[in-house]
Amino acid sequence: MAAHPTETVKKITGSKKPVAPHQPWEGFLSSVAENNHFRLKTFDPKLKIPHTTKSPSQDASINDRTTTQEPPHSKGVRSLSVPADLPRYVHQMPSLDKVALVKDGLLAESISDVAFAMDITLDNTNRFLGLPASTIARKIREKQPLATEQAEKVVQLVSLIGLVEQIVDEYGDPKSTLDFDAARWLGEWIEKPQPSLGMRKPSEFLDTATGIAMIETLLKRIAAGAFA
Repeated sequence: MAAHPTETVKKITGSKKPVAPHQPWEGFLSSVAENNHFRLKTFDPKLKIPHTTKSPSQDASINDRTTTQEPPHSKGVRSLSVPADLPRYVHQMPSLDKVALVKDGLLAESISDVAFAMDITLDNTNRFLGLPASTIARKIREKQPLATEQAEKVVQLVSLIGLVEQIVDEYGDPKSTLDFDAARWLGEWIEKPQPSLGMRKPSEFLDTATGIAMIETLLKRIAAGAFA
């Protein structure tokens, strides 16, 4: 029997976010600023992003509905702030923009951004994504970009955080979810065995694009059951 939305939210909210040692998502924002092809103006804090109100249990996936953006003046839009809402914006990006972000060069520091946001160690983040720790450490020190396949995994993981933010924001009780930390919740959830994965942890599937897509589908199914 699916848990009531309010009870589900209570279980995943209430964690206090640690104080950031630097600007949140600094690696991501630096990468965007250095890439001429990827429009920096898309990260304007005043940017309007479509805010859907449909249930995730409907046929079309959340990602499918949000990749086609409405004009800024359209009805049903809400403002997202940067960098606080960057994960959700990454999740809602059209595929072409995600490809551009990956190929134009994502700084290795972005992995530290993800690790901090999810409240997990850098070593565990590298392990979950199947990234060589020594190589990543060197690239962070030298402020180098990630290889394309490495950057793609990082972007996909950030997109998962954005998916959780979107689901809870749209279908949860605003009072209960006011202080909800999607990144930290995801960091805890991926280490919990899931029946639908044969009691394996979601973190075991984050090292491939197929595995991350599978975890995204699982999150949507959980949301459909909890918030139906």
